[in-house]
Amino acid sequence: MRKPLNFVISSGGTAVPVDDVRILTNRSKGTTGAAIAEVALLRGHKVDYVHAENARLPFGRELMADPEVDIETELQRIRSAIENYRAISDRLTLSPVTDFDHYQRSLLERVARPDMDIAILAMAASDYGPQKVDGKIASDGNGLDLHLVALAKIISQVKTTREGIFLVGFKLLTEESSVVQLLAKATRSMERDRQDLAVANIVGVNFKPKQTFLLQPGQEVIEVSERRDLPDILLDQIERRVMQDA
Repeated sequence: MRKPLNFVISSGGTAVPVDDVRILTNRSKGTTGAAIAEVALLRGHKVDYVHAENARLPFGRELMADPEVDIETELQRIRSAIENYRAISDRLTLSPVTDFDHYQRSLLERVARPDMDIAILAMAASDYGPQKVDGKIASDGNGLDLHLVALAKIISQVKTTREGIFLVGFKLLTEESSVVQLLAKATRSMERDRQDLAVANIVGVNFKPKQTFLLQPGQEVIEVSERRDLPDILLDQIERRVMQDA
């Protein structure tokens, strides 16, 4: 590796306010984004992790205690996890965002930085949202109708903000869709947003990925047979292309 790369990785699900109390969001927990950030950090890169407030954090699971395990064994494991975390913590920036608008501002500010090399948009950004109402909508009525409007495609703004950044996008369909449909939609999104690499997923119950593919312009599709291998395969492709162009 010639030099550490600077990554901005977004993760989790965005929240769109309905009023000052309620939000609309989605099922994303930020598992994939956290796993990708972990691999990038272990490879010596720098990561600015833009995440939903309730999203999983890099190495967060390792730093949590399991009450079912022998306490001395668990304390020893946590001590080791803390030492490992401290070894990478100076290369990790945690940047929580509260809602869709905050995410849009925060991400594009980082994309605009001339030293930012890679943008991986693993956050499940909301497609639709209501016009926010100030205060709290009364709960004593018989129902509530919400009119949802299309929100901005944040990923479509990345290359217009900074042409030279390496952009990785994600496309997700449910298990009722075919692989052919998934790859066709992922390809259209990749071309529309000028993504340098796209991760395409079919998910089943509880948002669990069932099939995963990597797409790159002008190259054959890569099928990721084991989901746990995605971060390493993705980083291999990014490093190969970015280092080659450097």
